[in-house]
Amino acid sequence: MKSQLKYETTSPAPVPASYSTHKEDAVEAAKSVIALRAALETETLPRILGLLAQRGIVPTQLSARKCDSCLLVDIEIDERDPEVLNPLMGKLRALMLVDRAMLVAN
Repeated sequence: MKSQLKYETTSPAPVPASYSTHKEDAVEAAKSVIALRAALETETLPRILGLLAQRGIVPTQLSARKCDSCLLVDIEIDERDPEVLNPLMGKLRALMLVDRAMLVAN
């Protein structure tokens, strides 16, 4: 016995006037990129992300890739305030699992 499904088509909700789909109209948010070289261990990413979570920072982009004997991590965040970034970079550098931490775009 086949069931007959009925699909209703509705118009999409209108887009608010303040929303723009044009790149040239959008205001680019201030972003910073943190590049890390860390130990190739299972607890590396949770510890790194835990430091961000403690400060209420959610990455806009996260990339992690395995290199020969290390883990390369790039984190893009919507933060440029030195009062936030400097202590965060200090904490990242203090992690035993992190070999190198650099702020590469600001």
